[in-house]
Amino acid sequence: MICVKMHKGSDGRMVLAACDETVLGGSYSEGKLRLRVHESFYREEVVSDLTFVRMMEDADIMNLVGESTVSLAIGEGYVNEGNVITIGGVMHAQVVKG
Repeated sequence: MICVKMHKGSDGRMVLAACDETVLGGSYSEGKLRLRVHESFYREEVVSDLTFVRMMEDADIMNLVGESTVSLAIGEGYVNEGNVITIGGVMHAQVVKG
């Protein structure tokens, strides 16, 4: 399952934070890179893949963490695989729609 939280930015843009349930609450590092997956930022509800896809349609910006979450975003055409980074073995991608 995917944990999601939709935030409204000060500029009115919608920011979708989403992660695999299995990485929620974790801290990951690799070299100088650090990633903390805070429950307060990423989890408002746990949703199905279909609901997550619908939420991606409405988001202006996305912060995505975890293999299932990022892979689904790649499959739906929101993330280019070449723009994904891995931190401590965990996939991470950020998206800003034009």
